[in-house]
Amino acid sequence: MQPLFDRLRNQLFGYTDANGVVHKGSFDASHPDSNKEQWTSDISEALGKDGYIYNGMEASKVLFDQMESIAEKSNNTLLNNGSSSTSSSIKGITEQTADILASYLNAIRADVSVIRQLQGGKATEYMDNMSLMAQSQVQYQSQIAANTLRNAEAAEKIGTSCDEILYLFRAVTNDTKMVSTKVR
Repeated sequence: MQPLFDRLRNQLFGYTDANGVVHKGSFDASHPDSNKEQWTSDISEALGKDGYIYNGMEASKVLFDQMESIAEKSNNTLLNNGSSSTSSSIKGITEQTADILASYLNAIRADVSVIRQLQGGKATEYMDNMSLMAQSQVQYQSQIAANTLRNAEAAEKIGTSCDEILYLFRAVTNDTKMVSTKVR
């Protein structure tokens, strides 16, 4: 199962090959929505009904059934037969079989640990980036609001000035007022 999960991890997060060439994955934590269709497709391809991890799990079930039939031939079982005691459910297991099962469990535990670390790190990084983006958006919105206020005040002043000039022109053309100007 480990190679199958490695393949999915490489597809999602990328990898560096033996020659040092970096291959980018389909998931970008800084822009998770930018390539959403591709990385969701990669996950579906792996875990879906015909996915390679799903098929690997089915093959594991077949392997477990074969191991159970071998154990039954020697009057043992790998399954819990309804007893509440865990020790009774593995009674008669050989040391070699116990070692194999222990190694499988350790491999699964290590995989889960790595996946948890990857998810935790990406989630923290994603939240930090989202916080920075929100702060910068608030800053830009404040600047836009200040600029809009200045433009509105300037437009009001221009309107008032135009009204005064129009009043003076009408007064001069109707001979009701005289306006003098100084030329320097």
